[in-house]
Amino acid sequence: MDEFKNLIDDWGKIKGETPATLKDAGSLMAKLKKIQKRIFLSNLFMSVGFAFAFIVLGWVYSSLNDRSIYFYGSILSMFALMILTMGFSWYQMLFWKTPDMSQDMVHFSERMLKKLKYMVWLTKTYVPVYTVLLAFGFHFYFLDVLAEASLQFKIIAYALTYGWIFGISTFSWKRKIKKNKLEIEPIIEKLEGIHKSLSLDS
Repeated sequence: MDEFKNLIDDWGKIKGETPATLKDAGSLMAKLKKIQKRIFLSNLFMSVGFAFAFIVLGWVYSSLNDRSIYFYGSILSMFALMILTMGFSWYQMLFWKTPDMSQDMVHFSERMLKKLKYMVWLTKTYVPVYTVLLAFGFHFYFLDVLAEASLQFKIIAYALTYGWIFGISTFSWKRKIKKNKLEIEPIIEKLEGIHKSLSLDS
């Protein structure tokens, strides 16, 4: 609780509609910790799922010999895409240990704003790009493995695969955008007000 009391000393200098009680400081930090926990669990499940996908793709890559450049290129591109996605996702972590906000509230607010805005960008921009790139990866994969298949089978394979990719991604994307508007963007606005006021007073 000492860090919250020190935080209030900083916030007490702020004029306008900014938190002025210990309860407000604790509430903001509690929200950030809740977001942090959600990010960690989401990334953990994603990493486990990707690890399983790595094993499957590695088995497919090594077991099927004498394939075309489309096959090997698609597998390698999916590997790269998943590694990149994991890196982007883990970078969302707000902090790895509870920060000492009493040391520099301006720096703390700047860092939280950077991370929260990055989360919004990741949802709005990267998720659609990831979905399209994943679809391209499967397209080149199918160019090789379905080369000898009938037209009817190709249509079914493409329809099921793209329906699953774009259907799940669109549903998840819309849900995350809605959650960001309800949970992330209000915190961004509050932190921007705090940072602006503290910067003027410093």
